[in-house]
Amino acid sequence: MVTRDLLEDAAREKRKKEGIQFIQQVAVGMNTLAVAGVATGILIAPKSGKATLEDLMITAVKTVENTKNTVREKVEEMKGSAIRVEKKVDNVIKVVHKKRKT
Repeated sequence: MVTRDLLEDAAREKRKKEGIQFIQQVAVGMNTLAVAGVATGILIAPKSGKATLEDLMITAVKTVENTKNTVREKVEEMKGSAIRVEKKVDNVIKVVHKKRKT
C-alpha cells in the first residue's frame, strides 16, 4: 500500500514535470513568435534606422526578461515538487523502519 502510494506520487510528479516542460516550450515559442512579429512590424514601419534599432533593442530586452522570469518561476515550482517528494519518501522510509522493528 505504501509503495503503491509512493509510485502514484512519483507518477503524478513526473506528469507535473512534463506539463511544466511543455509550458516552458510553449512560452519560448510564443516569445519567439512575438519577437518575430514585432521585428517585422518595426522593420515595415516608417521610422528611421536609429529609432527602429532602439525599438528592436527594447523589445529584445523585454523578451529576455520575460523568459528569465518564466524560467525562474518554473524552477521554483520544480524545487517545491522535489521537496514534497523527498518528504514523502522520508515518511515512507520511516514507516517501513517502524514496521520492520515490530
